[in-house]
Amino acid sequence: MTWPGPSPARAQLCTYRALSSLDLSYTKKAHGHHALAPRPPKLDSTGLNLVARGADKSDMPVCKRIDIAAALFSAFFFSATLALSSAAHGQSAKLPSLPTSGKLGLQGSIGAGFTDFSVQVPSDNFEIDRGIFASASIERGFGAQFYLTLSLSNLSAEGLGNYSYTNLASTTTYTATDVKFRSSVLDLGLGLKFKLIDGYRFRPYIEAGGVGGYHTVNYSSKFDVLAAQGNEYKNKDVVMGSGYYGEAGIEVMFSNAFGVKLAARQSTYQTKKLETLANRPLRYVAETYYFSLLFGM
Repeated sequence: MTWPGPSPARAQLCTYRALSSLDLSYTKKAHGHHALAPRPPKLDSTGLNLVARGADKSDMPVCKRIDIAAALFSAFFFSATLALSSAAHGQSAKLPSLPTSGKLGLQGSIGAGFTDFSVQVPSDNFEIDRGIFASASIERGFGAQFYLTLSLSNLSAEGLGNYSYTNLASTTTYTATDVKFRSSVLDLGLGLKFKLIDGYRFRPYIEAGGVGGYHTVNYSSKFDVLAAQGNEYKNKDVVMGSGYYGEAGIEVMFSNAFGVKLAARQSTYQTKKLETLANRPLRYVAETYYFSLLFGM
């Protein structure tokens, strides 16, 4: 009977290497079939089992190739196990989702940025330049990646408008065009934040809420024009205002107690009627982009 490929002795020799506790050799039965039967192992000076019938040291390269393959497989298995262990350790080092940070589970922030305005009312004779936005806020999580935010913000900007004020006592109407002013909005906001990924160092989020507060307009020019019409004009107007906002951004936490935030906010705001704008309200859309420092408490 002719054996294709490696001889039975070679295959059997490698089997001895894999099963060092047994020695299997081929025995021939009456019908010419091969069978495996245990025999006491016989070792040479290198420790190789050479009892297989017909095996000698010329068969050793076959087993060496198998040994090399086995060593490579073992190295790969060890590397994969080490990588998985490192990944598992990295997961255990992730930041906790609740509380957000600090011992009290509160996260505070202080930030600043800029705001662009799109004035809707009055649309023809009132414009606001790019302004400065400053904000301080605090948040607390209450499960399912939702957070309640409380903020205090100030938005200031300069602009031009047509002044029109009617004094109720004298019924005199004071008017002037292209009057410079500085607008300041001090707002208290309440919002709901949802963090798309929580508990990790990078935390994208979306937020929505409402704001309300004081809107002050201080006029700074054309006083000579107004004074020529009388002395009962106003150089400042203060009214209440309110609105709503939507925000998206990302938080980057360097530790449980410190991080940064980049955010973009769009808000719609409307004030009560301003006497210096012919008893009309001021309504605008503001786009704010700001950067904040985060800290835990």
